[in-house]
Amino acid sequence: MKSLFSFLLLGVLFFSCIEDEGIENPVELDGRLNISLVPRYPLQAEDFWVVIHDLEGKPIAHQQMPSGGTMGVELDDSKRYHLTTYLKTRNGDFQSELLETYAYISVAEDITLGLSPTSAPTPPVTGDFRVDMTGVEFPFGAYVTSNIGGMNHSFQLVNGHLEMTASYHQGVTDYMVVAKDQNGQTRYKMLKVTGPDAKLSYKFSDLNAYDRTMKFKRSDFSQFYFSSVALDRTDSGFARRYRVNGNNYGVSFDAHSEYELGFINSFELYEIVISGNRSANAKTFFTYRKIGAVPASISLPIEHTVQPQSQLVSDFRFTKPPGVTNWFAVWDQSDRFVGPPYASLRWFVFGSESSVQLSLPAELVMLNPKLQNLANFKLESTEIVTHSQSYDEQMRGKLVELAKPTTLEMTSIRQSFF
Repeated sequence: MKSLFSFLLLGVLFFSCIEDEGIENPVELDGRLNISLVPRYPLQAEDFWVVIHDLEGKPIAHQQMPSGGTMGVELDDSKRYHLTTYLKTRNGDFQSELLETYAYISVAEDITLGLSPTSAPTPPVTGDFRVDMTGVEFPFGAYVTSNIGGMNHSFQLVNGHLEMTASYHQGVTDYMVVAKDQNGQTRYKMLKVTGPDAKLSYKFSDLNAYDRTMKFKRSDFSQFYFSSVALDRTDSGFARRYRVNGNNYGVSFDAHSEYELGFINSFELYEIVISGNRSANAKTFFTYRKIGAVPASISLPIEHTVQPQSQLVSDFRFTKPPGVTNWFAVWDQSDRFVGPPYASLRWFVFGSESSVQLSLPAELVMLNPKLQNLANFKLESTEIVTHSQSYDEQMRGKLVELAKPTTLEMTSIRQSFF
């Protein structure tokens, strides 16, 4: 097995021809690539295949693989290749076939498919508690969140107040209530809940203003969604805590005249996500995401169309804007949903270059007549990404060695074609 650089945060795909990356101990090349599946991956698969393509898209190796299996390929591992997986699952009357391609990847290190982080166990629920917001004038919104990231599971409007019921987790006493009044102002209050069956009641005036806010005019956007989640640094990365602010939580968090993102100084690190579009009926959608300290300001990406010169999954070409680190595109050839049975057939492609060519081996094509003519796949969307991590870092953390979460910042623009 080839050596892994576990000391690298999120890692880098290394290969021997690169000398300007400051690498003191490059990966030793051995002319072989091993591809392994983690145990029990993929779950409930009827069929799973792995295909290696050269950069012209021609399949040079392929294999049907069971969960936990390994595939070995003799190749020049100083070069780059495309990797495609095919997964078929069935759930009752619903059949799903999914192809995923990772284009222009380094194969200097062995690949493991099915890598996923393990989450800390959640303390058991020992009952429910209730938080009431009284004297509210609608439209009014509120939610309850916990120090382990949970949310209230129910709410009801009763005679001018909002009743929220949340799960009490054993040993977890720290919770927070967030509310927005009819004028669009958002406030919060930290709660100490000593046990299940507690009943707490507050007026909006009892809550605290955020230490810091960022505001975006509602009139500037057709759609606008945001969230700020407090993070704790742990030995393995970050742990998600309170959902400090957001308009996609709770009830009636629509903006009045401005969208207001709130932050609390006692939380050093956040995951901030903002997405939306500026024009009604637009086929573009932007996303901003940051993990780390709250920035002094946030510049949201300006949407623009992404029109490929070729929309074929077998020969995809587009003009990549300056600064874009990678892209993601989706093709669809699913049956029209007119009732069961329903068959979904989709192809996801991740890439870094402005073009990619792909074809499939005959053994895989025989599994479904729809795979015989790849021109029948219709481009559903493309998404161009500007990321603080390189494409190689992102792919290594997905395909080689599970990356520890780290600070990052990214923006993307998605173009829909349907």
